[in-house]
Amino acid sequence: MKLNSLSLRTNMIFARNESEIIERESYIVVKTLSNPTFHWGNYLIFKKAPVDGDIVNWMNIFQREFSHYKTFKHYVFAWDQNAEPESVEYLSYGFSLEKSVSLQATSVIAPKHYNNDLTIRLLTSASDWDQALELQTITRDPKHSYEDFKEFKRNQDESYQKLIKDNRGGRFGAFKGDLLIADLGIYFEGDLARYQSVVTHQDYRGMGACGTLVYESGKYALEHWGVKTLCMEADPDYHAARIYESVGFAPKENSYSLYWCQSN
Repeated sequence: MKLNSLSLRTNMIFARNESEIIERESYIVVKTLSNPTFHWGNYLIFKKAPVDGDIVNWMNIFQREFSHYKTFKHYVFAWDQNAEPESVEYLSYGFSLEKSVSLQATSVIAPKHYNNDLTIRLLTSASDWDQALELQTITRDPKHSYEDFKEFKRNQDESYQKLIKDNRGGRFGAFKGDLLIADLGIYFEGDLARYQSVVTHQDYRGMGACGTLVYESGKYALEHWGVKTLCMEADPDYHAARIYESVGFAPKENSYSLYWCQSN
């Protein structure tokens, strides 16, 4: 099953690094046994958006493919089609429709609110990574517990560090003195790169940290890694998408998925 979606194709950068990818006749299984609480590391990809009757069938497929779970605390269904479901059947099963926009850039421009007071650099030390782990954890969606999310991010960081060791990307931080106030990763396959986990400390938002970091890290990737295309995934209704556009990114396509997770 050849993937056309930019979002799903760049997701495979990470899946091929840490996950088992199983191609079935009508769907793809992405399974990350090393990080079972990584919802977007354990999911199904179908060809088209669901129609009436698909949700129960997809849930049954998920339970069969992920039978190693003692209990099912999440379901994630994606599809390789730029279309919303025609049916809202998923609502009756407690699923939410996740929408995102894939943005793309072949060059970057300095943002209007560039912050010269920050130091932008690659994370290199254990202390840097410890700060990044804490920053990613405290900026999490509050529906996830601190302890569970930190463990998930710790496992994810191990996967990112493997990509970095293989010279396939890096983790960048915006530092105010010695304090990490924003960070992100850029990882690539061939000449296609994907930004991942872009966060800014809530006490330092609105000062240009995110735009400055996205710009400088993108510039580095284009100049040092042979990357030709930078990709970014964002919530179309969230202000971050506008920040990315200010640095030179342009919307490429919309993506949709269905998500359910058990409340903590």
